[in-house]
Amino acid sequence: MVICGAIVNLALMGYQAVQVVFLVRTVGITPGTVGPVLIAGSLGGILGATLAKSIGRRFGTARTDR
Repeated sequence: MVICGAIVNLALMGYQAVQVVFLVRTVGITPGTVGPVLIAGSLGGILGATLAKSIGRRFGTARTDR
């Protein structure tokens, strides 16, 4: 399990490093805009994690899994 975790972390770090280069070179956003773009994605993940329990309680887990 430790080896699997290490491989996943290595892959995620590689992905994040390439993502910044992709956003600047291919997409064409400025380096100063990369930070807010990544922050927006992170805030979406935090918001989803915060609301998941209440959404599951309201609609039931079977309905939210589809």
